[in-house]
Amino acid sequence: MRRGVLLAGLTVVAATSNAAAQSAKLSVRPRTVEVGEAFRVEALVRTDSGGTPSKAALRTPRHVSTVSGPRFSQGFEMSIRNGTITRSTNVTSSWTARANKVGRIQIGPANIVLNGTAYKSAKITVNVVAAGSKPRRRGGFMGIPGLSWPGFGDDDDDDDDSSLLDLIPEAPQDYQVSTAPDPLAFVRVVATPTRAVIGERILVRAYAYGRPGPFREEDATDPKRDDFVTYSLQEDAHNAKHHRVRIGEQGWYAAKTREWALFPIRGGQLTIGPYTMKFGGASYRQRSGVTRSSPPVLIDVGEPPTKDRPAGYQIGDVGSFTLGATVEPRTVTQGDSISVIVTLSGRGSLPPKLRPPQQNGIVWLEPTITEDIGPKGTNIGGWRKFNYVARVEKSGRVDLGSFKLPFWNPTRDAYQTATANLGTLTVSPSKTVAAVQPKTTSGPEDIAAMRASLGKGPRSPIGWSGRWWFWLGLVGAPALVVATGGAASGSRRWRQRRRGRLDSPKTKSEAALADAKRAETLAETANHIERALVLAIEAACEVRARGVLKADLPARLEKAGLSPDLAADISETLEACDEARFVAAETESPSDLVERGERLIKSLWRSKKRA
Repeated sequence: MRRGVLLAGLTVVAATSNAAAQSAKLSVRPRTVEVGEAFRVEALVRTDSGGTPSKAALRTPRHVSTVSGPRFSQGFEMSIRNGTITRSTNVTSSWTARANKVGRIQIGPANIVLNGTAYKSAKITVNVVAAGSKPRRRGGFMGIPGLSWPGFGDDDDDDDDSSLLDLIPEAPQDYQVSTAPDPLAFVRVVATPTRAVIGERILVRAYAYGRPGPFREEDATDPKRDDFVTYSLQEDAHNAKHHRVRIGEQGWYAAKTREWALFPIRGGQLTIGPYTMKFGGASYRQRSGVTRSSPPVLIDVGEPPTKDRPAGYQIGDVGSFTLGATVEPRTVTQGDSISVIVTLSGRGSLPPKLRPPQQNGIVWLEPTITEDIGPKGTNIGGWRKFNYVARVEKSGRVDLGSFKLPFWNPTRDAYQTATANLGTLTVSPSKTVAAVQPKTTSGPEDIAAMRASLGKGPRSPIGWSGRWWFWLGLVGAPALVVATGGAASGSRRWRQRRRGRLDSPKTKSEAALADAKRAETLAETANHIERALVLAIEAACEVRARGVLKADLPARLEKAGLSPDLAADISETLEACDEARFVAAETESPSDLVERGERLIKSLWRSKKRA
């Protein structure tokens, strides 16, 4: 019996492109080891360009020795957020170390330089106990008595552990293969379906097979999949469950090591690259490690049929969706605004945009978007809310129409349309003030009258043309009309400027920043900060950040006149917002994220004034 090498788990904080050192987490597993027992440490950095680190150093105390390392491997990942496609490369550095002193020992930090950017992790604590004092797992490997996991606790050095196969559960049907391409070990990648349409979910699974005995994943490189939006359903093989598979006359150990949901973003024959894995365990270490790669997988991707395609269908809208809407208030005055919240829910490739119903007298502003999208079993689903503000410029009983989303449902092999009726509004006309002047007339009896006797005749009444107020009105009325018209025109211009300020990206950015300060969770704060930054960029640089790949955003901002440091800081903060919304672990507090966003927005205003 001999003691195996303990494989470390890894927790990663994605590094961002800044000249200063970026933070990363360091993890080791197990956290309790015996004196002289080897353990493995890994650090992973996510970048846009990949490559091999020019420096990778792990700081250890003098009573901890580094046995080997660093070793490097790469994986690839692609994701989409709010219509923006982001590609990244995972670069892993790993070490093997031993401790020769009992106690709680701090390891780290790890310092990595990749493509000129420095990454630094925090320290991590390892509990070192005396040799032979570490408790053994009672159930053995996978909780089966008498079966040990090679490399974890005691294991045999025999080349063939096939006698243990009867203790392993039989593999499901998707594990089965007719022939083994290698007599010792192999990996395979299976995609379902292999013929799809743009935007259709493709389930991709990676399986590993070993004949000598149980195995573990030591190093792995995920397949390259640049033409797909990727959601990870199973990220590693640490918790993979082993099964027994009969291939020909031999029994094999098998495990599902990876699982992804892929959504193709273009048509043609697309390629899912090879998946590479190094097998670990006593039966494989004797052969100096066994590394195997799968063949690439080809996917034929096209468009849904043009026959019976509904008007308004957008390529990529594939899945099963429903729409719901709320409108408040239902009674308004002409010129007022209403709030319309449209909720898109379902499974598949949820569209990033909706088309409001268009009609005269209703002006739709750009919506704010919130979402909760993630794995739902072997599919991707959730909801996305579009918060619209619509201005009503006509009166009466107004029918708002309905939101419609045509989509292709691959399960039913047919087009469908999700609809949300908005209903009607009661709109009262705006109030106007009209002044009506009374008209004065004189009858014929006032023109002449018979005199009864001679003498001084009666004084003729003074006509309205002889009154002073007549001439004042005659001269002042035109001036009053001009002044009133000027005042009305100025008032209209003021209202237009005020409405323009309220609808301007700068005003919306300030409003989004205020919403971020009032948000209760980190995810909500990140959503408002991202919107505030995107609107501030549009106002200060005239760059629509939502239409630019995040990898290209710093270059576009520098071209628009921003300093390289400010452009990089903005890109870093947007990445941090994505991490805060979609990564389970909270990497920073909401107040810190608000402070970063507010500082960057002020810097954008200053850069606009200097320009």
